[in-house]
Amino acid sequence: VNVSFEVLEWMESLGVPKNNYTYEAIGVNVVKRVSLLRKVWDLPNTPEEGPPEIVFAGRSNVGKSSLVNMLLGRVALAPTSQRPGKTKTMDFFDVNAGHPALPRFRLVDVPGLGF
Repeated sequence: VNVSFEVLEWMESLGVPKNNYTYEAIGVNVVKRVSLLRKVWDLPNTPEEGPPEIVFAGRSNVGKSSLVNMLLGRVALAPTSQRPGKTKTMDFFDVNAGHPALPRFRLVDVPGLGF
């Protein structure tokens, strides 16, 4: 992981332009394992406290689930739709669990606000 970030810093220091392929290559080296930890309908049922959590909140149908998929390098881990309201639960994704050389964290995809 550190090497990936060192390469990114090196590119920046030399003025080498970055593009989507650059970030995809970095992401592939940072995220090795992803699993759906839990789907939650209400706050009392959220998973126990654990690694840091990153929650994506926003209006309905703005691409929160697509962003989760893109960041995790997956195509359809978080279901998406052209119509608002596809995500109905808080979906907790455990990233890099059991992979000690990589940072462990959770991404949380939530239903859109206002739907």
